Amino acid sequence: MFSRVLKAKNYKNGITFLDTIELKKALNQLPDYIEVVLRDEKHPRSNQQNKYYWGVVVETLAKELGYSREEMHEILKAQFLKSYTTIHRGVTEKEVEIIRSTTDLTTKEMEEYCEHIRVWAVHEFSIRILAPHEVDV
Repeated sequence: MFSRVLKAKNYKNGITFLDTIELKKALNQLPDYIEVVLRDEKHPRSNQQNKYYWGVVVETLAKELGYSREEMHEILKAQFLKSYTTIHRGVTEKEVEIIRSTTDLTTKEMEEYCEHIRVWAVHEFSIRILAPHEVDV
């Protein structure tokens, strides 16, 4: 099975591959029929976001609400990163809960996750969590 990920920049009149040498190597290895998939490049959460999340968001709530950092992290994931899917087998259907890992979040998703937590904390518990620009992590 052939699989290769190549980075490219999208322009209005076409795309430009960032590494033309790798592109040529990939093209030379292609089988007769291929499937081309285009998708947004993922930007995983940054180290700064991770430090802020654990050092400010989780730490503040854990202290204020009386939980360990790990317990608070699990509570926050269950509150804000939960979704459901249905497993099908024949006529049987089973709805199951899925809780995403924060390690899978993009920088944008991590920012939104922390914002949801800050709003929730202030509305539900009157706990103000400092925003990233208000702290030095």
